[in-house]
Amino acid sequence: MIDQFRRNLLTTGAAAAAMAAAPEASAQQGGSYVKKGPVQIHFEEFGSGFPLLLISGGGLNSSFRSPDMPELEYQFRNWYYFSWLSGDFIVDNLVHGIDISNWIHGSYPVRAHGMGALSERSPDYGNLFDHFAIEWEYASGARLFGECDRRPGCWASVTNHAFGSEGKADFLDGREMYSITGKHPWQMRSERTENPYQQEHDDFFKAIREDLPYNEVEYGAKSTMTAIMGRMAAYSGKIVEWDAALNSNLSLAPDIHTLGDTPPVLPDKDGLYPIPIAGKTVAL
Repeated sequence: MIDQFRRNLLTTGAAAAAMAAAPEASAQQGGSYVKKGPVQIHFEEFGSGFPLLLISGGGLNSSFRSPDMPELEYQFRNWYYFSWLSGDFIVDNLVHGIDISNWIHGSYPVRAHGMGALSERSPDYGNLFDHFAIEWEYASGARLFGECDRRPGCWASVTNHAFGSEGKADFLDGREMYSITGKHPWQMRSERTENPYQQEHDDFFKAIREDLPYNEVEYGAKSTMTAIMGRMAAYSGKIVEWDAALNSNLSLAPDIHTLGDTPPVLPDKDGLYPIPIAGKTVAL
């Protein structure tokens, strides 16, 4: 269902495109502006051709903010950009590599430290960091170094690498290349024929229908906790122990009962939201 503000935007945009195609009508309307309710669109003529209206969605899971939309509703509609709703993007982005590391080690880290920040503030992107660099330590002394970055224009790579005393393994996501070099070399290039997201559902439904054991809740919860521990370390600027993180009573989300309630973060006069500051923020 399209809300009224979005409907106004689309209809006003269509009117602006029509006006651009008919300059004589534009002159009657007072120039290169079309206004409908709270929406005003400016257009200019750039030669001949079919008029085109481009509307930016504003990024992942974003929605337009109408003038009368309560702050809490806006944050719900843009949940990805608020840490009290999404956990920050490290929990969404890096958790897949964390899954692989925990699987390789057969355990979970005992502590973490690291850093992160927001390079460029904008009212459109809530209170999340835009990059993290975390080091997790396992009880064996092994380390996981994890980085994630959503800054536009920066180098990007979705890869996982494991290093041991007798070789290394590389997992190149997207190119479907998996290899081990060293004492026991091995290589596979997967020609993926099945959608992995469909496959996990197929396996789950098969287990239900055939009454087979299929329970990954604890594994999923603890891998997510590993990512949260990394966020705690970056937000606070301190070493975070697994037991301390797991037993923390800190809650990012308040009790919410209606859309009129106040969210835990609010914008300032410029529309910017408060960002965690390492060394000052209490994160666990």
